[in-house]
Amino acid sequence: MRLRLLLLRARSSSRRSAVCVVLHRVDAPASPPGTRLDPALAPAAFRRQVRGLARHFKLVHASALRSAAAERRRGGRIPVALTFDDDLPSHLDVVAPILLDAGAPASFFLTGATLHAPFCFWWQRFDRALERGLVLDDPRLPAFDGTTALGTRWTAVDAMGDAIRRLPPTRRDEVADALLEVAGPDPPDAGLRADQVEKLARAGFEIGFHTRRHDSLTRLDDEALRRAMRNGRQELERVVGRPLTAIAYPHGDADDRVARFAADAGFAAGFTTAARAIAADGDAFKQARIDAVRLPWPDLGFALVRMWLRAPR
Repeated sequence: MRLRLLLLRARSSSRRSAVCVVLHRVDAPASPPGTRLDPALAPAAFRRQVRGLARHFKLVHASALRSAAAERRRGGRIPVALTFDDDLPSHLDVVAPILLDAGAPASFFLTGATLHAPFCFWWQRFDRALERGLVLDDPRLPAFDGTTALGTRWTAVDAMGDAIRRLPPTRRDEVADALLEVAGPDPPDAGLRADQVEKLARAGFEIGFHTRRHDSLTRLDDEALRRAMRNGRQELERVVGRPLTAIAYPHGDADDRVARFAADAGFAAGFTTAARAIAADGDAFKQARIDAVRLPWPDLGFALVRMWLRAPR
């Protein structure tokens, strides 16, 4: 009831804004956030989120958010985009059936790194290594300040993940390789093959780009940043059968320079990670997404409406 009242208040507003949600792994068993770098959201919890969003909001593809915000009038539903990052088998096996059952559009931002063979990124290997007994003071890992998590929602695992993310790409690759000593080889079903990506696209879902290497883009020099915007994109476009016009910056990491390079590379929209609404006339290359893995329904609904109501009129 409280959510319905808040939604009524929102619909009486003439704000022309939208909101965007990001999720990663939806799978069983679920894992509490903070215990893994890529925690899983339980399918049942995800189904409740989707049903709530479809019932109370206007769901659109990510690339259509700003136009949906511009078209919104007093009394209209708040436009929302559901987005998913990384090339995860659960996107096709778990997420897509739930979305299709609810008639919910969604956008998947993929790297294309596993079109032809299995591969896991460093955080996926890190999580597997944790399950097999990795300790955070392992000499294969970088030194980190665990006190950075104090007074925040971060845990020591989160802080270590941030320390690895901030490493130079070559050093981070070394850590990823070293983690295999504990995690074991990447599983044969890791990632999405070309035929699986094609199935997502044929089902009507929007496919965007997430860069092939998933580097933190603000930490790259100009030439490396230019390559990141380009490498692997055309191959993924051939699989999908249409251009990739939107990019989600890895780790939500973007600044003015990254946004400019995305525009120069021919993208029409770019997405970061932040808890704020998207204005119809806002920067197309700095559209914010809120991570919903810690927000079961109806908490997610409350968070989205309150965030939307904080946006300028």
